[in-house]
Amino acid sequence: MELIALRVSVHNRSFYCTVIHGLFLKVSAKVIKYSVVLEDIFINKPLSQSMHIGIAFSKEILNFTDAVLIGDNNEIKRTREVLEEVLPIGGITDAAAIIGRAQSQNRIANFTGIKLDNKENLISLGLQHKYKLRHYPSACSTPIPNLIVRTLMKIAGRFIVDLLFYRDGFDAFKGAVLIPVITGKSIRGFLKRKEPKSQE
Repeated sequence: MELIALRVSVHNRSFYCTVIHGLFLKVSAKVIKYSVVLEDIFINKPLSQSMHIGIAFSKEILNFTDAVLIGDNNEIKRTREVLEEVLPIGGITDAAAIIGRAQSQNRIANFTGIKLDNKENLISLGLQHKYKLRHYPSACSTPIPNLIVRTLMKIAGRFIVDLLFYRDGFDAFKGAVLIPVITGKSIRGFLKRKEPKSQE
């Protein structure tokens, strides 16, 4: 699902959806412990070129997705027949449904200006920079982190992302202290917060 949704989002240059699906794909790969190469998803190569993404039948799935996005009926027929040979019964219908749903989500995200929250923005800085996602028109809805934050992510980005996204048990620390500090938000209000007086 994420493979198709990411490809559609890249095609539509949807900043929010591209970041979210890119992160989900990376995390799922980490959990399942397989190597996924995102370059062939982000870079629109000719359909005839081999794609080494690390996901079963990724080439066939992406070729069909691209054909649908381009709207070439002959190519849709050809790639659908190829995909039918490798996917189980109902797989084509599922793939087409994901393409359609992703198209709708992209339009909603782009037209309404949905922006990344602070955590999503922070942990996706490397993804944004590597694939030039800030060039997408809809990226203007999400503020660019300040220079201090960007520098910190360059120095200790992997540790910070791991702490914020992959590990359990840090929810209170992340929400109350770490994320506000890294994103430049004041925590004085949190530190000065007092328990309400009980009413007699």
